[in-house]
Amino acid sequence: AVLLALVLPGLLRGRCGSWEAAGFVPPQRSCGTAAGRVQAPGAKCRGSRLPAAASESGSPPLEDGRLAARARLLDAIPVGRGGAPVTNVTLDAAACERIVALAAELEATVPKKECALSGDALSRLDGDWRLIFSDASEITKLVKLPLGFRLGPVYQPIRVKRNYFENTASVRHVLGLARGSTRVVANFSAAEVGTISRDGVVNDVGNRVEVRFQHVVFTLHRFFGLPTFDLFRKVVVPSGTAERTGSVPTLDITFLDDKVRVSRGGDGSLFILLREDSPTSVLSPGEVAKLTPTTAKVYNAADDFLPSRDAGPGEGKSR
Repeated sequence: AVLLALVLPGLLRGRCGSWEAAGFVPPQRSCGTAAGRVQAPGAKCRGSRLPAAASESGSPPLEDGRLAARARLLDAIPVGRGGAPVTNVTLDAAACERIVALAAELEATVPKKECALSGDALSRLDGDWRLIFSDASEITKLVKLPLGFRLGPVYQPIRVKRNYFENTASVRHVLGLARGSTRVVANFSAAEVGTISRDGVVNDVGNRVEVRFQHVVFTLHRFFGLPTFDLFRKVVVPSGTAERTGSVPTLDITFLDDKVRVSRGGDGSLFILLREDSPTSVLSPGEVAKLTPTTAKVYNAADDFLPSRDAGPGEGKSR
């Protein structure tokens, strides 16, 4: 059971060059927004946003300005050890603050109305995305995995027609003793225009989605070099703050083009992703329908390595 301690949020320190140096070419179509409030820099290095007026005055900036801003952002983000995303915990404060500032600069390069989730923007959202940076608390609270495990690449495949996405992460033991993965299964829908997020940002252009997490799947793929044929698998129901309070998590798409996506969580947390095919196939609707919890325990990504607590009233059921 301990070898199933496979978590999406635990990130490790490491630098292997930048994503810009790795050869990601600036895109040709984009949308962005700088709406929100500016937060004072601090130890947590939470994502700041520029005033809305920064992207609303006059005509959109030249495409060259967008591409240059994107290149500066990617150049500032190091590749994490083992391909894992980096965070404000695995980076020094100066590096994190630079990434946050450059993300806000990129968001400000285009009118925020271009990120309304319809038409071209919605089609660009569809596909596989790889997380390269985040300062979300549910990720940074778990800096180290136990028992010698290390996080690898983290992907978010989105299927717009199904209103469906997954968060997937690979985990390997440093000595090659085991390899596993986590898969978070979720649905999303467009949030109503005019709604206000937890950090006080108004959804005034329709670039916000509401998220409902359904299941978390922990799978041990190899043990001492031998395949397990995915026989060692646990399926649990998530039980974080949103599930316990009945609130709905939200995500604002604040910059989106053919290669890069910048998003803000309802608490202002920052996510930067690159379009890249995931090595893991997305579950089909039939496979999702067959997912049922294999344990009475529930899982809180902000605190748990494994499902560790019995379900309380109203918990233990997917939404």
